[in-house]
Amino acid sequence: MNVLYLTFGELASTSGIIKSQVLDIVRDLSSADNINVHLLMVSPIINKSGIKELVFRDKKVQKEISKNIGSARFIKHNLFFPGRLFHSSGFLFGLFHSYNTKNLARYIEENDISIVHCRSYHAAFEAVKARQKYSLNCKILFDPRGLLPEEVLIKTSSTLDFEFFKNVENDILKNVDAISCVSNEMAIYFRNQSFEKSIHVNYACFEPPSEPEILNSSLTKKVNHKIKTLCYVGNISESGYHTISALSKLYGNFRNKFDGTRLLIISHSNRDEIIKSLDIPENELEIVGANNSYEVHKLLKERADYGALPYKLDTNDDYDSVAETMIGNKTIEYLFAGVKPIVNIKCTAAVNLIRKCGFGMVFDPSAPEEIYKPELDENVARLEDLLIEFTTRAVAKKYFEIYLDLYGE
Repeated sequence: MNVLYLTFGELASTSGIIKSQVLDIVRDLSSADNINVHLLMVSPIINKSGIKELVFRDKKVQKEISKNIGSARFIKHNLFFPGRLFHSSGFLFGLFHSYNTKNLARYIEENDISIVHCRSYHAAFEAVKARQKYSLNCKILFDPRGLLPEEVLIKTSSTLDFEFFKNVENDILKNVDAISCVSNEMAIYFRNQSFEKSIHVNYACFEPPSEPEILNSSLTKKVNHKIKTLCYVGNISESGYHTISALSKLYGNFRNKFDGTRLLIISHSNRDEIIKSLDIPENELEIVGANNSYEVHKLLKERADYGALPYKLDTNDDYDSVAETMIGNKTIEYLFAGVKPIVNIKCTAAVNLIRKCGFGMVFDPSAPEEIYKPELDENVARLEDLLIEFTTRAVAKKYFEIYLDLYGE
C-alpha cells in the first residue's frame, strides 16, 4: 500500500504543529508493516523573511525534514507566494492552484499511490482536481484541520469569498472517499452536509517531551497553593480567535472565585496591546515568551493551575461554527501539563472533552455564575486514558486503520 501524505500551503518546518502533526505522524506511519509513505509538501518558499528564504533556508529545512520522518520519502513542490496571503480570497485560491496539478498527478501515477491523505481543503481540492483531470486510480482522504469557509469569512468579512469556499467545500465532499475529523462535533458538521461516505474521528495529536514521563507526572500538584495562577498560551488580540477582552473578563471572574490570583500569558503577541487592554492590577500580570512546545510545557507544569480558553465575547454563527468543532492545541497542552482548562461554553468540542475527563471548568459570560464545573459525561474516563488518544502513536495507528479500510474497498 503506497500512501501519499499531502500538505498544501503550510510552510515546511521541523518545529511546532508541522513537527507534531505531520512529521511525527509520517515517521510513525512509516514504521508500520505493508505501507510505503510519501510526504509531499506543496509549500511557500517566501515568508516574513522574504525571498532570502529561497536561498538560505529551503535546502537546509528539506534535509532536516528527511531526517525526521523515518523511512518515508520526502518531496517538496514550491509555491511562489507568501504564506500570509494563503487564505486571503477566492481569487488568490485560483492562483495557488494554477500550476501544481500536473506535477502531483505525475507523482501519484509514477509511484502507484493508492491513497492520497490530504491535510487541508487546499490539499483535497488539488488531489480531486488531479484525479479528475488525469483519470487517476487512487482514493482520497480529506483531513480538514478546521472549517475553511467560516475561517475565511472571519478573516476577510467577505460573503463572496465565503460562498466561493463553500462551493469548494461542496466539490470536495462530492469527490473524496472518506473524511477524518478532529472532533465528534466536526464529524456531525460534515454529516449534516449530506456526506454519506465514511467519516472518522481522529484527534489532532500533541507530542510532549516523552509520553511515559508526562503520563506519570501530569497530575502532580503545584507547589504554591496560596496563589492560583490562570495561564493563557498563544497569540491573542482583539481581532484574533481568542480576544484580550474575553481573557480580561475571564480573569475578573477567576479573581472573584479565588483568594490570591495571577495571570500568566505565554505569548509573542503585542505586549503593549495586551497590557493596555487588560483591566487587571499590574502586579498580578506576567507576560513571557516561549520558543517551543517544551518550554511552554515546562512553564505550565511549574507555574500554572488553570489554563484559559476565553474565545470571544461578541460572536456570530460563523465564529461559533468554528469554535464548536475545534479542540485547540492549547486545550491539549493544558491537559498534558496537568493544568485544568477553563473553556468558553461556545467551544463545544473542548467543553465536551472536559466533560468526558472531568478535569476542568466552563466559562459562560452570560451566566450568573460564570465559571463552574460542567456536568460530567455518563462515560467519564480517566484523564491519563483519554490523553493516550492524543499521542502521536495513537493518532498514527488510527490513520493506518483508515487507510486499510480505504485500501480494501
